Amino acid sequence: MKKPLLLLCLSFSFFNLNAQQILNLKPGSAEGKDATLISLFPNETSGDLESNTIYTWTGLGNTVFKHTLIQFDLAQIPENAVITSALLSLYYNPTDPYESFSVHNGDNDLRIRRVTTAWQEHAVTWNTKPAVTAVNEVIVPESTSPTQNYLDIDILPLIADIVSLGEGNHGLALSMVNEQNPYRALLFASSDHPNASLHPELTVYWEMPDLDNDGYPADVDCDDENAGINPSATEIPSNGIDEDCDGADLISSTAFVAEHDIRIYPNPTSKHLVVEWDGYSQQEMAIRFYNSAGLSLLSLQQVNPKTTLDVAHFPPGIYFLEIRDMRTGESGVQKVVVE
Repeated sequence: MKKPLLLLCLSFSFFNLNAQQILNLKPGSAEGKDATLISLFPNETSGDLESNTIYTWTGLGNTVFKHTLIQFDLAQIPENAVITSALLSLYYNPTDPYESFSVHNGDNDLRIRRVTTAWQEHAVTWNTKPAVTAVNEVIVPESTSPTQNYLDIDILPLIADIVSLGEGNHGLALSMVNEQNPYRALLFASSDHPNASLHPELTVYWEMPDLDNDGYPADVDCDDENAGINPSATEIPSNGIDEDCDGADLISSTAFVAEHDIRIYPNPTSKHLVVEWDGYSQQEMAIRFYNSAGLSLLSLQQVNPKTTLDVAHFPPGIYFLEIRDMRTGESGVQKVVVE
C-alpha cells in the first residue's frame, strides 16, 4: 500500500510549490453526507443514523456485512492543486442505540477505497451501492482498544486521486478487510450524531504548483507555462497578449500623447530619442523605455520637459516608450523603432 503513495510524492517533487492551504471539514447533519449499508436488509436506506458502522457479523443464520460511505465537500480545492497531506479522523460512538455490541470487535482491519459513481445519502441501499476502486486503497490496522478513536488516518493517495483525476468526488467506502469470518466490527459516530465533536473529520493540505518557476502559483498566474507572463510582468501594448494577467492586453495610447502635446522624435531613430512636452513642471512626468519582451531599459522620474534618451547602444528593433502623468496616474505608450 505504500508504493503508490511514494510514486505520488515523487511526481509532486518536480513542482515549485507555494503557500500551503488548509481545508478542515467536520460537517454536521445538515451538510454531512454519510450512510451505512447492510446486506441483511438490501433495500433499506440508512442515511440518518448516528453511527457509521463497519462489520462482518451474523444475522438470521447468515453472514451479514455493513459498509459505510462518507463524502466530504472538496469543492474549495482547485483541480490542479497538489495535495500534500490528507488526514481522516473517525471517532468511536459511545451511544449507539442499534447494535448488539457497544465497542469495536475482533480482528477489524479497515479498508478504505475511493467511490467512483454517484450516490444519494437518503436513497442508497446495499443493492444500489456505488462502484469503488481498489487503486490506492488504504488499509488501517485493527483497533488497539475497544473504544479507540482513529485519528489522522493518512488517506493522501485517495484524496489526491479525487482532486486530480477529473472523475468527480464521490467519496470513500469503508469495509472490513476480512469479510470471510464474522464478529469483527468498528463503531464510529456519523455526521448525524448529536455530539458534534464526534463527527467524521477530514483535514487536507494543498499547494498550487508554479510550473514556470516565475514565483506565481497557477491559481494567480494566467499562463503558468510561460515565465514571462505573470501579475508583475511588464505589459507590452497591442500584441494580443495579457502579460500582466489583468484580463486585457494594453492598447497603445497615442491619444494621451496628443492630448498633452507630447512630441517624440526622431522616430525611427538610430542614436537619440527626444521626448518633449509643454506646460508641465519637471516633477510631474515619468518615462520608461522597454523592449518587446517587457524588459525595462531606461526608467526616469521627475524628468525635464525636454529629455534626450541615448538609444544608440540598443540593437535595432521595436521598443516602447511609456509616459506617465505623476499627478493623475494616466499614461500613454508610444512605439519606437530603433534602426
